[in-house]
Amino acid sequence: MKRIDSAENEIAVLENSIEIVKDPKSHKDVEQADYVVIVFAKDDAGYYLSRKIVFSRTDLLPHEQDIYNRQAQLATYVHYENFTDYSGTMFPAIVSIQRPIEGYSITLSIGKLDLNLKLTDDQFTIPQPPGSQIINLDSKPAAAVLREDASKKPQ
Repeated sequence: MKRIDSAENEIAVLENSIEIVKDPKSHKDVEQADYVVIVFAKDDAGYYLSRKIVFSRTDLLPHEQDIYNRQAQLATYVHYENFTDYSGTMFPAIVSIQRPIEGYSITLSIGKLDLNLKLTDDQFTIPQPPGSQIINLDSKPAAAVLREDASKKPQ
């Protein structure tokens, strides 16, 4: 989730709200108090609704986020659930993302999450596959090598 950044000309407004949710024990509809942070962004044309983030008042964790495009259309809807403590950081184990304009959605389920692990330089090294040739595309002779290789392929 992107942080609210006044340096990027964003301002936020806090709204007290209530939503209807299913009680996990009784499975009945109940009112649940929450906070809605409404974020406005500013560009050359002025301020516009950028996003809304809904936080539960019971645990202060975000459980929903609406992201809008410049035309005030809902571009992305995100639902966060099943928050789990991963190495001292609360993180949603299930993240559902809907993109209504493009017409697709995806649900991500976190099976294992390791945070802030030490990374070594060799983790960013890709060994050259056997029988392959490295060609520097920035050099002019590389183009000649590619043309030569292409001419050797059967038609």
